[in-house]
Amino acid sequence: MSFMEKMLKILVVDDDPLVREFLQDALCQLGHEVAVVQSGIEGLNALLTQEFDLVICDMMMPKMDGLEFLKAVKGRKLSADVVIVTGFASIESAVEALKLGAYDYIQKPVRHELLLSLVNRVAEKRYLLRENILLKETISRYRWQYGDIIGSSQKMQSLYSLLERLKGRTIPVLIYGESGTGKELVARTIWKESPRCNDIFIAVNCGTIVDTLAESELFGHVQGSFTGAYRDKKGLFEATNGGTLFLDELTELPLSIQAKLLRAIEQKKIRKVGDTKEIDVDVRLIVATNQDPDMAVEKGILRKDLYYRLNVVSIKLPPLRERREDIDLLLDYFVKKNGIDAGIEFFSKEALEALRAYDWPGNVRELEHLVQRLIIFCDSNKVRVEDLPLFKKETCEGPNANSSTDLALKENEAKLIQKALKIAQGNKLKAAKLLGINPSTLYRKLKKISQE
Repeated sequence: MSFMEKMLKILVVDDDPLVREFLQDALCQLGHEVAVVQSGIEGLNALLTQEFDLVICDMMMPKMDGLEFLKAVKGRKLSADVVIVTGFASIESAVEALKLGAYDYIQKPVRHELLLSLVNRVAEKRYLLRENILLKETISRYRWQYGDIIGSSQKMQSLYSLLERLKGRTIPVLIYGESGTGKELVARTIWKESPRCNDIFIAVNCGTIVDTLAESELFGHVQGSFTGAYRDKKGLFEATNGGTLFLDELTELPLSIQAKLLRAIEQKKIRKVGDTKEIDVDVRLIVATNQDPDMAVEKGILRKDLYYRLNVVSIKLPPLRERREDIDLLLDYFVKKNGIDAGIEFFSKEALEALRAYDWPGNVRELEHLVQRLIIFCDSNKVRVEDLPLFKKETCEGPNANSSTDLALKENEAKLIQKALKIAQGNKLKAAKLLGINPSTLYRKLKKISQE
């Protein structure tokens, strides 16, 4: 413990001016910061307006004696330690003070060496308390999970710290990173921790919007504004009014639409296609792209003015290969999420080593899909290293390029289909994707199973 860490802020409460002067001089010589008052009432007022580490209080004082003062301090749950100064005839009162929560007592006349020993003990105690608080804060900051985001690596700790700073704010956020890194998951986490968490959240992939319909999709249209506009339609901005809109793959939007998006952000007004009047909208915007935004501006697929307007806070999500230490955590999480209690023990040592060495071009999404398929197709209680190449090949080549999958399916169709449906929570499209077959094939097989 350094010299500065030993220093205390001390309050002396005594109606005797000579005692006050002696204690103040002795404690100041030791390097402590000392304040003095002459009554218990003044002492209590001082504690209510300032932070003190230690109070040295006389037992016998008019109006409010030492015991009454101690009761008032403890009743208000003030953090300062209290030491009672007492005469020899008041030992019983001193013992009573200890029962009431006093740190210690010291007898008159106060001896310098005893005072030094007592203050040093208080300083040591306060130092350890501060260290314990700092340790708990450090532990609380070191997380392996933030909402549904998993990872304990340094890159993820930095992400969690940034997400903490965004709590309670409604400013625009730009998220970028490779496909499969969890951009929508981060966007949803930001929304859940925001003042708009009870309002609507809409996520849309801009890459799925047809260019000619992009303006209508975002801002809506009125009946008759173009061929096929048979009735008025709300756009995403109007539908999300008061809530949060997440636009994924922003660079897929045409530049002309990006210009109108910028206007909607800056003026908080939109105009439907074919309409003459403007509509006020209040939307918190979170956007994402798998492109480096600076490079996207240079390529001409992201408007510079829109980028600057959106780039209030930018979050770069690391690819899984840059945080390999999180792979075990993710495997354990996804295995348990899909109903296998074994967690990480579901994998053999050799299989784990192979998974840690893999570069994961599809990032966390690829890892999750791999776990789901292994749960369906693995026949043993543990995944062996020889079980992995098939599924790596599936991930890279796509769900339909796997005759081996079809063979495995034929061998035990009903069992595998039920596993897939359970993991997909009854969603037949998801189950078909997990099995690596067309949805129509799955429907036919389900019909056949029901007839058997």
